[in-house]
Amino acid sequence: MRPGPLRQVRLVLGLGVRRWLNRVASGFAAKLGARGAAAVVRPPTARRRISSGAVMALFLIGAVFQVGFSMWMFGQRAAAVDGRPPVRDSTWASARSTAAAAEPGWQQRVREQLAGDRAMRELPEELRDQMLTAAVTLLATPAVADADEVLHRRIAHLTAALLAMVAVCAVILPLGMANTDLAKPDWDELWLAAQPVSDRVLFTARLVQYTLLGVLVWMAVPAAVAVLAISNGASWQAGVGLGLVAGLAWAVTAAAIRLVIEIWLRQHLAHARIKNLQAGCTVLGMAAMVAMYGAAMGYGPLPGWFLDWAGLLPWSWLPSGWASVAALQPEWRLPLVVGGLAIAAAAAVTAVQLCTAWSSGGLIAHDGTLNGARQGPPGRWRPMRVLGKDLLLLRRDRALLVQALVMPLFMIALQLVLNPTLAATAVSGFHAAVTSAVALGGWVLVSATMALAFEGQALWILAGAPQPLAHAIRGKVVMWAIFATGYAVAGLVVITTLLPWPGATALADIVMVLTGLPLLAVLAVGIGAAATDPQSTQPNRRVGPGSVYLYMLVMGLFSLTVNRGSAHQRLAMLVLLAVIAWALWQRLRDRLAYLFEPIDRPPRQVDLADGAWAAFAFLVLQGLIAVLLLALEVEPATSIVGAFALAGGITALATLLTLWRSRVPQLLTAVGLRPPPGTSVLRTVVTGLVAGGAAAVFAGGYLTTIGWLAPRLPALHEMLEQAGDHPMGVTGWHMVALAVVLAPLCEEFIFRGLLFRGLRRDLPLVWAAAASAAVFAIIHPSLGVIPVFGLGLACALAYARTGWLLAPIVAHALYNGVVVLLSGG
Repeated sequence: MRPGPLRQVRLVLGLGVRRWLNRVASGFAAKLGARGAAAVVRPPTARRRISSGAVMALFLIGAVFQVGFSMWMFGQRAAAVDGRPPVRDSTWASARSTAAAAEPGWQQRVREQLAGDRAMRELPEELRDQMLTAAVTLLATPAVADADEVLHRRIAHLTAALLAMVAVCAVILPLGMANTDLAKPDWDELWLAAQPVSDRVLFTARLVQYTLLGVLVWMAVPAAVAVLAISNGASWQAGVGLGLVAGLAWAVTAAAIRLVIEIWLRQHLAHARIKNLQAGCTVLGMAAMVAMYGAAMGYGPLPGWFLDWAGLLPWSWLPSGWASVAALQPEWRLPLVVGGLAIAAAAAVTAVQLCTAWSSGGLIAHDGTLNGARQGPPGRWRPMRVLGKDLLLLRRDRALLVQALVMPLFMIALQLVLNPTLAATAVSGFHAAVTSAVALGGWVLVSATMALAFEGQALWILAGAPQPLAHAIRGKVVMWAIFATGYAVAGLVVITTLLPWPGATALADIVMVLTGLPLLAVLAVGIGAAATDPQSTQPNRRVGPGSVYLYMLVMGLFSLTVNRGSAHQRLAMLVLLAVIAWALWQRLRDRLAYLFEPIDRPPRQVDLADGAWAAFAFLVLQGLIAVLLLALEVEPATSIVGAFALAGGITALATLLTLWRSRVPQLLTAVGLRPPPGTSVLRTVVTGLVAGGAAAVFAGGYLTTIGWLAPRLPALHEMLEQAGDHPMGVTGWHMVALAVVLAPLCEEFIFRGLLFRGLRRDLPLVWAAAASAAVFAIIHPSLGVIPVFGLGLACALAYARTGWLLAPIVAHALYNGVVVLLSGG
């Protein structure tokens, strides 16, 4: 029996919505269920992401709140176009009342009232004075009391211009980025087309699906319209109702336009032309998105380019502008709402009818994928193997080429054009310009996180090629490193041509860029490859956004170090990047053997990645917590000690929890917190004392040597004087607690229990001890790198000798105690 139309729509819609929900919240329920299941039961998915409905709800609430606040600020800024400052309506009404009274000195009182508003306090002083003067002049005008109607029309016009940008984003962005391949229907659409479901029902269900899943429209339009109506006198019930109705009308209209464009393109254009058009939609959509954010967010006057855009057309009278007029002019609200819903309904019916008529001969009429004679790749690409294949793919796939290589350059250039302050900062000096070049190269590598996922189903063929898959991934690293470094080098050439050469510091900047970007390429490809899920049927979902955010966090910290870091901090950042890159590839090596296994995972053990991320998190948390405590007016010395203790405790607990959830066997013994069977406490303590004593003797000889050299070397003498000043007054019991108690406990767990143990998987004992000691030393002040390296070497050997962290903790505490006594701290 053939199901009815409503049941068919429910089937198609339910399938599409369920796919979307599964993508967003994949893995959470399965992981919780597997926690209490028998050992033989494993979640039937390769993904290991944690994503809950509560987290999603919090994200949506935060996004809607941000849109509402931005729209409220936009209304205030739009009101300032004709002379009114961007203040709250209540502040402006109070100022108008004071001006209407016309008592002596009213001008000064008006200035004080307006200057006390939060939006005015956050403006630069010169701009604030100009706006206050213009406001006093406006309030002195006799007709100011009758200007509300004109003001509302002005705000409605500017809001309609902003909503027109939202409309462009809502239609263009899905065509460019939401589709893996715009020229091909989704697999479920092809499957349903072969079932006893009419074309009209199929397209109706697709229209409803696009309407419900138009996230950009539902996040932006209802909140924007509701805040605009409420801030201009409407009740919250009327404002929210108007926002929801406007969101529904917009979502239906945008879905209808998207559906018509998709079907028309598949019926009338060949595959290659559609891919080119998709690349153009990506660029145009992202440009509209950046322009929309640039106009809607921020304080102060609206940008001049946005006012020029608003003057191009009568946006309030276009179909995209009815909601803004309805929010500001209640007398027109009902007819405008009815008209907006009628436009949406007409667009939906028209879209379904057109798509049904066009698809009478099939969903695709001009699929050029298999048309024409096929030839092998040109001979010049063959010696490059996988690298040549990737370069050839970029040349043929215009959408991928735009996403990978054009979009970063375009986005950076667009930011500089829309933000004159940022552009002025970027060219203010050689160092600032180098930071911009780092940002450009780093943005290119965002696409590198998808390097393995771009293979799609061809990943199975690549894994069966007569070379290890790891070699193919290394070829991808080389390609992306060349791209990122090439963009940065081009930027450096322009910088050195246009800006004056600052001297030796420029060489340090250039070395940092040319060394750091290849390391970032290793990180980007490694993060993405380790998180790739070949089982996913959606190539653009093979790598989750968490991997991209993780890379962007590391990239941001690297850029910050380039911009503001000292020479020692830059070296430390490069060492940490190298260790993290090594750690990622160590874990990826374990993962590749199980890459195509849908339910199994490699046996979990403590590896270098655990130590690298723990060290990275410890350093970042320590700085953030110290800044927070200082902002709370905690004593500086207490802030440093407290930040060290909190950062170490949080890092240790989070690492242990992660390893426990990963089912590391004998976890406490694996990280050195529990002694191996048969270990003697006395022998462990004696080993630690011997190691600490040896490190202290070495440090004493080092200090004696530099003390002898200091009078003969002025630079060394200056360094010793600076090192003699305790940072922020950390002396007395603060120094004892920090150096003798907290540092041995926290640092030995991270650098010996995790980092050294991970290095031992790949290196002999001596080399692993030296490598862990080098990382440990580089995060300390430059003058103490050599003795701290000796301490790290002694602690690693003591830990290897006993297998228990008690030995390096005793050694570390003894060494630091001796140093504190000798320094008189």
